[in-house]
Amino acid sequence: MTEKVIKKDEVKKDFLVERGMFQLETKDDEMLHACYMPSVKGCGFFYPGKIECQIGDEVFLLLKLLDDERYFGCAGKVVLINPKQKLGKRFPGIGLQLTGRDVEIIKTKIEEKLGKKSNSVISTATM
Repeated sequence: MTEKVIKKDEVKKDFLVERGMFQLETKDDEMLHACYMPSVKGCGFFYPGKIECQIGDEVFLLLKLLDDERYFGCAGKVVLINPKQKLGKRFPGIGLQLTGRDVEIIKTKIEEKLGKKSNSVISTATM
């Protein structure tokens, strides 16, 4: 029987996810556009991954936007669950309605970075 080698980063990530704490760094405009959910009241953001949760679950997200130096910490509520298998352009993951004092700042920064793309009909991870 072979043992799987578990990396320290994997343990930390699994530990945090099990407790409803997520961290996401958007690497480029395409990823930011795919994850932004402008139709969600306040600010919505998609967290990709195979995650066990229910609609209405409360979570905490540390979000880093593109080349921004800092992470934004905000609470969120699960408002969408994509299936665990990829369907077309929809990726596995959860849609979050972000709440807290930084939500307006986050939304403004996302829309500034995306420009006209923020409300375009280009497909995203959720549609």
